Amino acid sequence: MKSSSLLLVGLAAALGLAAPAQAQTIMSGTGASAGNLFVNQVPLFLCEIEGAGSPPAPRPQHFLNADVVSPFTSNTIGAKKMGLWKCRVGGNNVVIRYRSTGSSDGVTKLNAALGTTANEAEHMDVSVNAGQCTTNTLPNPSGGVYDENSLCAITSGQVVIDDTHIGASDVGGSTFGQVGPGPVPFPPPGDPGFSVSPLDDSGLNSVQAAVVPFSIYLGKNVGQLDSSGNVQRVTSLPSTTLESILNGSGAKQWQQIGFDTGTIGGAPDAGLTNIDMCHRRAGSGTKASLDATIMKDSAENPTGVNVLDVATDLTSASNDYFLRSTGDVQKCLESATQGHPNGIAYMDADRVTQLVGFPATTESYVVAVDGILVRDEAAGVATGAAVGSAEYEAAAKQGLRCGSYRYWVGERINTRTTSTGDATLDSLISSFVSTASTPAVISALPAGKFWEPPSVMSVFKNKDTGPHTFKSGAQTQCKPADNPNFPN
Repeated sequence: MKSSSLLLVGLAAALGLAAPAQAQTIMSGTGASAGNLFVNQVPLFLCEIEGAGSPPAPRPQHFLNADVVSPFTSNTIGAKKMGLWKCRVGGNNVVIRYRSTGSSDGVTKLNAALGTTANEAEHMDVSVNAGQCTTNTLPNPSGGVYDENSLCAITSGQVVIDDTHIGASDVGGSTFGQVGPGPVPFPPPGDPGFSVSPLDDSGLNSVQAAVVPFSIYLGKNVGQLDSSGNVQRVTSLPSTTLESILNGSGAKQWQQIGFDTGTIGGAPDAGLTNIDMCHRRAGSGTKASLDATIMKDSAENPTGVNVLDVATDLTSASNDYFLRSTGDVQKCLESATQGHPNGIAYMDADRVTQLVGFPATTESYVVAVDGILVRDEAAGVATGAAVGSAEYEAAAKQGLRCGSYRYWVGERINTRTTSTGDATLDSLISSFVSTASTPAVISALPAGKFWEPPSVMSVFKNKDTGPHTFKSGAQTQCKPADNPNFPN
């Protein structure tokens, strides 16, 4: 499908009776998998509230796919990698779609012209319906309710291709340039190689909508010994140790760097335990962000298994796996049949809410870097303020806001500088970017527990690599005394 609108014909029309067709404007986006939760939540503040206006607006509907085999690549598209909203915006019935792939797509597909193969991406077809899904009616933070239709059992025939109207990228184009198994382009065939060169995004409208932080995740059996000799969860990794692990030459076993493995609370495993690494592929913004902020003195290990299908490729005899999306990385750590409980990975910080057993996170867990978490609930609680209040949030996210936590960048929403030729679609694109960039929206979204509006940060970066520059004026939220858990 390459048109921006779809004619939906009702039952009367199907019977040959006179009935006007209703136009639906379709906007499709693709790119960063770290931005998947965020981008799929923005319509909560874009869609009209159920019952608003005249005629009354319908209830917003959000759909997320279950695992489905792509008819174009024959590979499995993992669950929740295709999102689709049906709602009304500005009096117009719209469909908003997002396909989670990798940040480089959020640049390259926008650099290609509409209507060309190079700009296309896979999406869920508008024929998806609640009868194919598990449905929960949830409160909408902007008012009213919406239906969350998850794990929709769509068929391969309901996977379609469409133009890309918006792109999401964790980093600026010049930050790419990492080496490692590269992305499989869409449409196929073939893997283009083992690197992605820096990309030119100078011809796009690129808006840094929000600050996206990332976290380091460990498999459930990675730990450190307590005074009784039992395995307990690791509390923090030094960034220098993290770099040594990920470069592939500094450390191969957990015991080399003072850690251990085993069932948490029990005795450690005998002997040395290999470190399993769940990397992202070249072209990933999460990977490019890691390269820019953590891997300061060495590059990430570039060799290992290029995982084309998580259903089959995670059982290879390797300790290094390169994965196409955040969801695949989570499976690399947590899969009941192919997971790596002695593994390490890097994903967006808000991914913690998707871990098995959250908030207990039974199959993997987040570890601090240099003693600092993206969100330190203990520091917020120590203020005595209400959860979610300005005082609580300032303490809980002090390390991020004040630049002591290094692994963060600005999420870009990219659009073309030229019109689509459809005024309604152009307006929808503009409204989406504006909504995604609104501080109050970012803070109110579920992802906003971790993501930040740039306006609340005490530091900013002119480049993804840094350095951090403090804003002018007294940055009172950065006083160490305000946060008893903040390392001095």
